[in-house]
Amino acid sequence: MCARGLPGDGSVAARSDGFTVVEVLLALVVLVVGLLALASVATMTTRSIVAASRFTRAAAAAGSEIEKLIARACVAGEGKAASSGRTEHGEFIVDWASSSGGTLTDIVVVLQIRGSQTISSDSFVSARTCLQ
Repeated sequence: MCARGLPGDGSVAARSDGFTVVEVLLALVVLVVGLLALASVATMTTRSIVAASRFTRAAAAAGSEIEKLIARACVAGEGKAASSGRTEHGEFIVDWASSSGGTLTDIVVVLQIRGSQTISSDSFVSARTCLQ
């Protein structure tokens, strides 16, 4: 026969039926710390996704400007003077410059992305040969 303590007699068997208040509170603290860490990671991930999306849209605009400049320079032909300009696309600015010498066209595009607190910048350089 298995000896079991009676409830309230202070034996180990009587106290092993459940969790103490201290154990429950400790488990809740661990759970809350884990959830706060998860929320922090989710916030950082969301910010990174938004920044990547903004940069993708800006790079697409810069690529579009490069294609337009290549087409203009190749249509203009040899001896085209250097040109430059600025195009604003909402939250980003595309500064561009192109110069042609013979059949070679050099194009430089500087992309500035306006964030909520910062402005980041990236450059794209292209040298193309126009077939006449």
